[in-house]
Amino acid sequence: MSADRRNHFPLTPSERYLFIAGGVGITPLLPMVHQAELLGAEWQLLYGGRTRASMAFYKELTAAHGERVHIAPQDEAGLLDLASWLGTPRPDTKVYCCGPAPLLAAVEAACAHWPPYTLRTERFTAAEQSAPVRDLPFDVELRRTGRTVTVTPDVPSTSNSPRTRTDTSTTPCAPGRPCPSASIRGAESRIRAFGWQEPSGQVGP
Repeated sequence: MSADRRNHFPLTPSERYLFIAGGVGITPLLPMVHQAELLGAEWQLLYGGRTRASMAFYKELTAAHGERVHIAPQDEAGLLDLASWLGTPRPDTKVYCCGPAPLLAAVEAACAHWPPYTLRTERFTAAEQSAPVRDLPFDVELRRTGRTVTVTPDVPSTSNSPRTRTDTSTTPCAPGRPCPSASIRGAESRIRAFGWQEPSGQVGP
């Protein structure tokens, strides 16, 4: 793994944690659960999936952590009851969520009245981008190599194309793979072009 990869979904210090997983979104939350346990922090895990059989690690989690783990298969319990879990803001609690886009949107809406920087999310795929901020070509100077690259609307600077050879990209999580977000830097500063944005999953610094 490149030394330039950076984790955009770290576990930050808190007295309490609420982990919310949907389907394979349990993957990046597993080490966070273990870390919170090692730190002696209070935590709970709300874990939903289509069926109990489709929910990886639920037996191991419930066996190891008992009542801290709340399993909610959709075919048995319906959608996750976010109103019950997130209805009352708790300033001493950080919320971590990974799962499909509808779950993330619902959690973000439920946490809208919580203190700033409470919620951190991880996406399977990059969030839908807004309209481009510009549509004209422009030049980018790569300080490490001294090269100048012309960026056009059809070739975004975040692509690892042979034309640019700039290893500057955002790697979204994908189902079935470990998915802490990683940013790979090929230049000293990030290139923002044609609507490219910082990973939107992290709410706060």
